[in-house]
Amino acid sequence: MQKFPRVSRQALTDRFVKALKAPDGRIEIGDARCRGLSIRCTSAGIKTWTFAYKLNGRMRRITLGEYPDLGLSEAREHADERRRQRNGGNEP
Repeated sequence: MQKFPRVSRQALTDRFVKALKAPDGRIEIGDARCRGLSIRCTSAGIKTWTFAYKLNGRMRRITLGEYPDLGLSEAREHADERRRQRNGGNEP
C-alpha cells in the first residue's frame, strides 16, 4: 500500500482518487489544479470532496459531495462555482 502524508497537495487524477486509501485515521489531499479543492479519505474508505475558502478574514470549509457519486471533474466545477461566489463577496 502506498503511504501518503496526512495533508498534501498534488495534481489529482481520476486514477489516483480511485486508488486512494487512508493508512489509518484520515488524510486530506489538496488538488494543485483547483485552488481550495481537497479530497478527504477516512480509514473506512469514505472519500469526500471539500472546498476551503476565506471570507471576511475567516477560513471556512464546505462539503461538496462524496466520491464516486461526485467525480473529479464535477468536483472541480463545483469548487470553481463556489470560488466565483466567494469572489463576488457572497457565502458559497
